[in-house]
Amino acid sequence: MEILRDKFVDRLLSASDLAVLADMLRRWFLANAIDAEQSGEFQIAAWIFSFPQQRRKELIRSLSARVPEAVFDDTDPDHVTAVDPAETVEYSSQIILWRDLLVAPEIKQACLLLRMTFRGFVKNSRNHPEQAVTTLVLCGAPADGALLLKAVWQEGLDQGIAMGLRLTRWLHETRLMQAFDLYLKQSGSDPRDVAARQAHEHFRGECPDLFISQGDERRVMRLLRRQVETMDERGPTAFTRRLGVPLLVAVGLSTLALFCARDFPLIALPCVVGAVSALTIAGRVAWLKFALMRRYFTQMRKTFGALHSAPIEYQQIDLSTVESPTLFKYTTELKDFGARHVCDLTAKGSGQPDRGIRYYVTDDALIAVGLLHRTERLFYFPPRAVLLVSTRFQDGRRHVTSNTREYRKLRRPNVSRRCVLSAGGAEEVLAAHRRCLDKFISTGSMPLPPSQTIAAIVERLVEQDQENRERWEKYPYSWGDAAHAAFKVCRREYLVD
Repeated sequence: MEILRDKFVDRLLSASDLAVLADMLRRWFLANAIDAEQSGEFQIAAWIFSFPQQRRKELIRSLSARVPEAVFDDTDPDHVTAVDPAETVEYSSQIILWRDLLVAPEIKQACLLLRMTFRGFVKNSRNHPEQAVTTLVLCGAPADGALLLKAVWQEGLDQGIAMGLRLTRWLHETRLMQAFDLYLKQSGSDPRDVAARQAHEHFRGECPDLFISQGDERRVMRLLRRQVETMDERGPTAFTRRLGVPLLVAVGLSTLALFCARDFPLIALPCVVGAVSALTIAGRVAWLKFALMRRYFTQMRKTFGALHSAPIEYQQIDLSTVESPTLFKYTTELKDFGARHVCDLTAKGSGQPDRGIRYYVTDDALIAVGLLHRTERLFYFPPRAVLLVSTRFQDGRRHVTSNTREYRKLRRPNVSRRCVLSAGGAEEVLAAHRRCLDKFISTGSMPLPPSQTIAAIVERLVEQDQENRERWEKYPYSWGDAAHAAFKVCRREYLVD
């Protein structure tokens, strides 16, 4: 799990600050809620991510003893969830779960999503009482009992928007932090209810209310999904539904208009208007998908073209002192697996040098761990890990297993590749690689020992770089590759059996 932003908040919030922020939001909800004392509640939760996978059970046992009231869940491979019991919104939360997690040494190198969910009845746009469920998310990392805040966003019940907010900055993030600063300032001299009201008015001066009824949220999302493609609609099934429904409506209305054109012209005219509107919606859906494919095609040709325009130079560096949750996670996982660290290298091609790649070896595999810190315009927190596990065989074949989706056609008869799409860490990727190796060995292929020295690894990398540049000249990025990327469909040849 990672978030992608053009700019991070980078603000240190102490446990006291977090308690004050929770209190401010509670008072905002009370100001909007109807009969909050009887029906309103809030719930504190935390998602712990970017920590070694093998230590999940140990982490839960340790934290359960520290926070016995919380319920822990590790069914998601990407994170561990800790949830406190729900409390009535009438009383201020002590955020005990958050406080205990921020000082826990077990997650000192991890990352956190601190979540506060409000449930209760508010007035909808029609001025009627309606249930609302709103979650405020604080993303950051523990820092000596405080939270180094990187991003803030609001979530409702729509999962597509929740997924999208991890990859784009919430529009009202800055306004919320300004309102919080105002609340801190005013609560020193005014009653907290007065300070909360002033802060709320400041926030709502340019932003909609945080607490939206479920009915209003559904209505807004129906309109929004007609205009944009959310993260949960990237696949071909969702695209077919979004395109097919208005097309069917257009065909139905057009057919009805033809039958009514002679005898019932007053009915035919609205049918024609409706058919044109439905066709316009369908055309917009198709155009947006094509525009996304075209952006992938253009940008990837530019990026890969620059990457393969000149040979890559490799230089040795030292990443042992780099403080990164992702690097700590994968380094620990590989050591626990028994992999041996050989070297750290940085690659310099036609662009700027990267942040470095760590290389490990096992008896029959070379493992590369790279960190993606940024795209051309955006930054990752924590850095995204790119894990490649490769094995060479005596017959000249090479097999690679990775934790990233592949959309480009392979076009190499002597190279096979598999992608583990649900990998939460190195363990799943290494296990999938081992299963593939066992199948190759059962057919008579014998793996070769990996390169064990820096010179041998660099030599192998230079050789692969030459192969990649030759492949690019013969098979550049295609429209088929762009289509797979636009639909987020990993090519079938890369899927793990």
